[in-house]
Amino acid sequence: MQQPQVRTFPLARLHRSYDSVGWNRWSRRFPQYYENLTIDVSVGGNYGATALAYLGNNVGAVRNVTIIGPSGSSALGTGIDMTLPKVGPALIENVKITGFKKGIDVANLEAGVTLEHISFINQYSGALFNADNLVTANQIDVNSVYPSSVAVTNSTSSGYVILNNSLFDQTQAGLISDTNGAISFSNTRFVAAQSNLGGSSGIVNGKLVGSTWTPGSGFMFAPTDDTPVPPYDPQAQWQGASGASAWWLNTDGTITGTPTDALSHINAALTCHGTNVTMYLPHGIYYISAPITIPSYVDRIVGMDSTIRILPGSNANFPAGAPIFDVVSNSSGSCPYSNTLVIERLGFDGSPAGSPFGIFAVRADAPTLGISREPL
Repeated sequence: MQQPQVRTFPLARLHRSYDSVGWNRWSRRFPQYYENLTIDVSVGGNYGATALAYLGNNVGAVRNVTIIGPSGSSALGTGIDMTLPKVGPALIENVKITGFKKGIDVANLEAGVTLEHISFINQYSGALFNADNLVTANQIDVNSVYPSSVAVTNSTSSGYVILNNSLFDQTQAGLISDTNGAISFSNTRFVAAQSNLGGSSGIVNGKLVGSTWTPGSGFMFAPTDDTPVPPYDPQAQWQGASGASAWWLNTDGTITGTPTDALSHINAALTCHGTNVTMYLPHGIYYISAPITIPSYVDRIVGMDSTIRILPGSNANFPAGAPIFDVVSNSSGSCPYSNTLVIERLGFDGSPAGSPFGIFAVRADAPTLGISREPL
């Protein structure tokens, strides 16, 4: 099935996803998701277009998106502009960006942006730009036909870029630029020798701080492959939860109105019916007044970009060390034991006013191995 497409024409205006009036207006733009989409701004004459001015914070992501823009020296825009205040933590995953002056532009002192499986093709000035933020990139692929294109630019002393398992498939010698910040490399391949990386080509491991290059592989934990994802259960084994609320937090962390306690609704969706279970939560915010026990026959929880949030005033049920999800290993009735549990596209929020400190999003046990229950 073909991806949906957004195509813009000259004189079209795509408004930025923020304004400058008040923290509450900022916070309402944090949980932004763009998925399974093609954005094409390459139609003739649209040289200044930026495809996506993106603000994600804690619960946002851009996944499985193709972005196409104008190419060459006339291109002035950016594929994904992440220079907005309050950007990060945010995830950009499985994205292909073709054209533009810049591929991804990140800025501001925040908690970081993660890039996974990103293809940068034919950006005129460069693929990745960072000022002040922390950018962690795994398996990015950079290739541009333009000799002026600098693949990665870290332009400030407080900026830090981490490059893992990546490929720079260009013949230029000056693909990396750092201004007294830091760029770390792990298992990253350069087709051409890089003068500021000790003249290295091929697989490169080390760190660049300003103009000082230090080779070595002991600066970071060893990169790991993506976790294998089990196949989805048949549709008949999916059980949906209800009880979502539409209430948002105010600027002081309080909630206007009385949101629904979704605890009983979610527990009902975890009922054993003789098979393994996928529980899904239609998009929304689910307030809970006590921890939720996840039985061993549940093998997947699909959040559909939802949030589980502690109901204000439920402190007694969430002492320090308590989890939101408590994954237990005991089976129940006729339902089989599942060896794995996948939790995807779900945010955990213990931040409303009155919520306790020191709680965990997920706690799981593994008694068959004699291992104590551990927070995740």
